[in-house]
Amino acid sequence: MIRRMPLVRALFATATLLVGAMSQLSCSVNDYCLGCDNGDGDGGMGSNDADDGGGGSDDAMIDAGCVPTGPEECDGKDNDCNGLVDDGVIQGVGVLCSNQNGVCAGGLTICSNGMIKCDKAGSPEVCNGLDDNCSGAPDEGDPGGGAKCGTDLGECIAGQFHCNPATGMVECFGFQDHTQDPELCDGKDNDCDGNFDENVVFANPDCGPTTNVGECVIGTLSCTAGTPICNGAVFPKFESCNNLDDDCNGATDEIFNKQTDIQNCGSCGNVCQPKSKTCIFATNTSTSGTSCTSDSQCTNGSCVINSQPRCASGGCGFQCNAGFKDLDNNPANGCEYRCFVTGLTEECDGIDNDCDGNVDEGLTPPDTCLHMAGSVCGTNLAPTCDGMAGWVCHYPSTFESPETKCDTLDNDCDGNVDEAQKNLAPGVGLGLACSVVPETACGADTTDDDNDGFVNDGCPKVGMTAETACNDNVDDDMDGAVNDGCPAKEERGVCKSFGTYACDTNNISGPPVCDITMPGQMPDANETCDAKDNDCDGKTDEGGNMGNLIGQEWVDIGGGHFMMKYEASKPDATDTNQGSAPAANPADPSAFTCSRKDVQPWTNVKYQDAAAACAKIGANLCTEVQWHRACSKLDAKPNTIAAPGTGTFIEAEDYMTASFGGGAESGTGCTPGTTADDDGDGRINDGCPTVGPNPETACAGNADDDGDGTANDGCPAIGPHAWVEDYTSTFSGIGDMEATPNSGLTVSNNPVAIAGSAPSLNYSINFTSGNNYHVWVKLFANNNQNDTVYVALNNNTASSATASTLNTWQWVDAGSFTGTVSGTQTVHIYMADDGVKIDKLYVINGNTTAAAIGMADTIASKGGNWAFAANPNTYVAGTCNGDDYDTNAAPGDQDDILKTGALPSCKAAWGTLATDGIFDLSGNVKEWTLRHAPGENPIRGGASNNTPNGISCPLNFTLADDNFFFPNIGFRCCK
Repeated sequence: MIRRMPLVRALFATATLLVGAMSQLSCSVNDYCLGCDNGDGDGGMGSNDADDGGGGSDDAMIDAGCVPTGPEECDGKDNDCNGLVDDGVIQGVGVLCSNQNGVCAGGLTICSNGMIKCDKAGSPEVCNGLDDNCSGAPDEGDPGGGAKCGTDLGECIAGQFHCNPATGMVECFGFQDHTQDPELCDGKDNDCDGNFDENVVFANPDCGPTTNVGECVIGTLSCTAGTPICNGAVFPKFESCNNLDDDCNGATDEIFNKQTDIQNCGSCGNVCQPKSKTCIFATNTSTSGTSCTSDSQCTNGSCVINSQPRCASGGCGFQCNAGFKDLDNNPANGCEYRCFVTGLTEECDGIDNDCDGNVDEGLTPPDTCLHMAGSVCGTNLAPTCDGMAGWVCHYPSTFESPETKCDTLDNDCDGNVDEAQKNLAPGVGLGLACSVVPETACGADTTDDDNDGFVNDGCPKVGMTAETACNDNVDDDMDGAVNDGCPAKEERGVCKSFGTYACDTNNISGPPVCDITMPGQMPDANETCDAKDNDCDGKTDEGGNMGNLIGQEWVDIGGGHFMMKYEASKPDATDTNQGSAPAANPADPSAFTCSRKDVQPWTNVKYQDAAAACAKIGANLCTEVQWHRACSKLDAKPNTIAAPGTGTFIEAEDYMTASFGGGAESGTGCTPGTTADDDGDGRINDGCPTVGPNPETACAGNADDDGDGTANDGCPAIGPHAWVEDYTSTFSGIGDMEATPNSGLTVSNNPVAIAGSAPSLNYSINFTSGNNYHVWVKLFANNNQNDTVYVALNNNTASSATASTLNTWQWVDAGSFTGTVSGTQTVHIYMADDGVKIDKLYVINGNTTAAAIGMADTIASKGGNWAFAANPNTYVAGTCNGDDYDTNAAPGDQDDILKTGALPSCKAAWGTLATDGIFDLSGNVKEWTLRHAPGENPIRGGASNNTPNGISCPLNFTLADDNFFFPNIGFRCCK
């Protein structure tokens, strides 16, 4: 029955599902069939069992008294009366249990004994890494743990068993296990066996020295009372001389040199002893230097050890003390010879220098004696050794040094005959140059033999008395000789004569006399700029600071200005050398820049040095205006106005004359209450001393602010004013004139005020007969306070010209002259406003316009293009030293700098003589001109390597800074 139980349960389950579909249900034969008889058929259900044969109803259970109560429940009852208890589908059975932790995971509910239970139930926790009690944590509570593990003997410390959740096994924790440790010699049970320091094994049982060499023995370690003990070791010691290797280094007695050790010479313990003694300083010469044993043997001397023991090659010997020598090679008496070595070789000094027992032996005489052919010494004179006197030259009796005689003998044997005697003043001697010349003839003559302006100076006195006054041409001592006995006066400058000292044949024992070979010149009354004292007054180039020496040549270029005729040169320049005199040095009173013909010009000069050189002679570097006027030959000559309709341009700076405006207030002008403006600056009494107790509170105008009756007294004076050359952007190429200083001064328009206070520029013009002449002025103004000038013919009433546009050049018509004008007249341009600028004038007979004048204003109005003596507007190659001029006939391009004035036609033709003019303005060297501003220094004129255009007068594009210099840049000065 038990074996069939699963099948029956399956059938019951199937039958239960068919309850509602069958009207009758047959009960098959099974273990739980109630009211069934054996042998019943299966009713077509496929059973092999026969029906029970009871013939009863299908509801056999009911028939048997079972009352259904509903669907089957897990309660130990047959709720559906199918004859089975807690069978079939029961609510709450077959679902996951509520506890799915640990081993309970996957558990389903079952019906058992009338109760719903889980088919997987927890058990007590064991150490296996699982959650046996399904609590959610494995091995909790340390299952299997708590017991002691390991041992506590010796160095070991026992542990405790615990469940290790990581391995699921009970393991020992905290046991400090040293049971496998080796036993050490430390008084401890290292291996936890209950014994201490037993059977200790040392990794290296050796102890003590590291070697068994020499006297050393390596020991063995043993353990006693927890401490390693070295047994049997022999250690190294300091080496002793005992034929043993005490320090165990493999060498015996190595610190002892038995070859040289006086304590162990040859063998250990063999000591070398001191040798004999010698007497020193004994008063008895027979005992001094002899062997001795005590001081008593040395009369008043000392018995001293003469040597020290020495060991050499293993044998005992001795070494001499300082001052002793073993001269006899006898060891018995040691170093018996008292001697100090003073040199390796013998010298001539009466001393045994090498201590060999001999004095001054084997010497070769030095070549120290004078022995010149033809001298009194001859050629074979050699010195002799005279002991302590050394080498001595034994000269003949005629020898003397220094020579004092002029006797045609070489008395001092130096190869020179009668050379400078040593008994004279420094620098005086035969053959030396001389320039102080005594008179060649003395006595009653009246000849100035030495050309110094005085007779007989330097001659020995003739009379019994000396001159009472010298260098006066008076025979004061009345002996017939003027100035005899007076000292000679030295010649100076070019007057100085030169010669050499020679013997005085009249007195061979006396001093030499000066034999003149180059007589001096006669003095020139006029000094020349040449670094020479031409007038023989002891001064060089005096007056050079005024610029008026010969060699400082100037040419009048009009307008009160002068220019150097030649390029500037140094005072000591020659035709081949620039010289070296520092002409620009203010501290040198004799070096001035020159303007001299046929010398090399001064080049390679910076702007500042050129300006300083000009300033030193009272001049300045030429302005570009002055330079261009001179180069282009623009002189201030009358300008002719021809027929009506024609006109002429006049550069503003080409004035005939100019006048300053006003001056200081005069003495009468300072009188209180005066109304005169003496200095023409528009203010009364400015510059006068203050009269009242208070100063003026305002200096502009003519108000008497301090109420003392005098306007502006104590105020600084503004005047005088003047026209000065100026450079303004877009000027015509030469320059312009500006009324300065620009202090805001305005001059009223009346003939008296203008002529008395306003500075003027005056131009000479030749008018042909006519009455419609106009003067146009090219003006520049930068504000309304400096935009007007006055124009007047002669001293007639002036008309004004005012610029209508600021900060640009413009032509302004100053009006026409009334009445008929003819002949040479003066046109005055007066300052109306200071600060106004004028570039040029245009005077025309008739009317014109500013535009027409501008069209006619061309370079043709600016003079010649080159500084040629003739045809300055037609270039002729080779006229000046430009690139096309070769300084020699050799092949190639030679651009050497020529000496000044070398090319006679290269000049601006100023003056009337053939030698007149200003030379080399075109070519040779470029020239500095006055700066526009610091660091803006213009260069004009071109150099020897420049093209025709580069040496032209109008070319003015070059500016250089203050540090620039070049071998082809020079300068010239103006004043």
